[in-house]
Amino acid sequence: MVVDTARLPRAAKPRTRRFLTRLALYALLVALCALFLLPLMWALSTALKVPGEVFLYPPRWIPHHLRWQNFSDAWSATLPFQIYFKNSIILTVLPVIGQTLSCSLVAYGFARFRFPGRDFLFMVMIATLLIPPQVTLVPQFIMFQHLGWIDSFKPLIVPSYFATSAFSVFLLRQFFMTIPRELDEAAMIDGCGYFRFFVRILLPLSKPALVAVALIGFFTSWNDFLGPLIYLDSPHKFPLALGLNFFLTTYGGGVQHMALLMAAALITMLLPLALFIFGQRYFVQGITMTGLKG
Repeated sequence: MVVDTARLPRAAKPRTRRFLTRLALYALLVALCALFLLPLMWALSTALKVPGEVFLYPPRWIPHHLRWQNFSDAWSATLPFQIYFKNSIILTVLPVIGQTLSCSLVAYGFARFRFPGRDFLFMVMIATLLIPPQVTLVPQFIMFQHLGWIDSFKPLIVPSYFATSAFSVFLLRQFFMTIPRELDEAAMIDGCGYFRFFVRILLPLSKPALVAVALIGFFTSWNDFLGPLIYLDSPHKFPLALGLNFFLTTYGGGVQHMALLMAAALITMLLPLALFIFGQRYFVQGITMTGLKG
């Protein structure tokens, strides 16, 4: 049914126009959402197939027999998935804790203290974002090799405790600057020291920014492939990102193993997806509020 806007009252025309515009916008968003979800749906379809249905042509989106056993096989039988999952938890949680704590301390110094060369040092730190990680890759490897840290978790964990993420420092510093300085003065009058103010007042008020930094660090460490590839040699120390590739290169990704590989990849996505869903509100708030001052 076509709406003839010429015969409608004048008051109804803007409402009808807004309704049609909003309807078209929602239709476009639904189409784009379906387009982006297409690879995920294909991965789920492949993970539920029996080996004979994986490479059928034309492709079959809905398997005739849903094989949920692929997920349990990927977790326990075919892959050392539990070892990879444990390694990923260690290589993600510890760096996230170190990055959040160290970057928040550095950001606190840049945001709340005045000292000679503060702005220059801050600009130098921001300039490190322009350096490609491949430039520092060889010097870092040589340094960690002399320290005897190769084939251990230390190169992937220890640097995060020294505020190596300039973007996280920038994000937290901008958020700290949105908090009124009157709180500092009131806390100092009540006898609160700098560190106590940081722990008891500033950090609780900065929960959105801290969650945003923690989520960004979590996703970066969880999906890190290059770091473990360079510093780890033993297969039992591989995280999920490297373990899945090791499985693919070992077994060739044939018909017998492609469904298990897709099932393992979907299991790998569950924890980051759940964390983002539960922390989405704080994440968006922390990102949007970092540019209000400074």
